[in-house]
Amino acid sequence: MTLADRKPGAGGLTPLAWLLILIGALGAWLLTPPPEVERVGAHQEVGNRREVYR
Repeated sequence: MTLADRKPGAGGLTPLAWLLILIGALGAWLLTPPPEVERVGAHQEVGNRREVYR
């Protein structure tokens, strides 16, 4: 059984489609920093600015 023998949509999503979806989801998850890291970074920036202004 080759890829040409398969009908598109016969078994739902193809393994290639699942692979692309998983890679896209993983990439988006890795590129998006968690909210906790953003909050800590913001607090550190505010703290540094306050120290500089003092």
